[in-house]
Amino acid sequence: MTIPNVGLDVGGLVIDLYQLEQEIKAAAIPLSQGLTMHGPPPGPPDPKNPPWVPGSPQPPGTMLYTHDDQGNPIDLPPEAEAIVRVHTPA
Repeated sequence: MTIPNVGLDVGGLVIDLYQLEQEIKAAAIPLSQGLTMHGPPPGPPDPKNPPWVPGSPQPPGTMLYTHDDQGNPIDLPPEAEAIVRVHTPA
């Protein structure tokens, strides 16, 4: 699998993809095909950096993006960044 070279770095943020998508749509910002995240490949176990668990901040280098109508990864619309930065999962 090739990791796309697109997206907004959300490392350090706690993200609920479904909720965030609804927040972006509520602001009338179009998303072609929803939201997707990918992060760096897992490395060897590190006691100072435990594995990610739901509800914890995303690892550094995690990217958030959407897809165009042909399924190609694309950046989020620029106006969505402010919503991503203030997103707080319920």
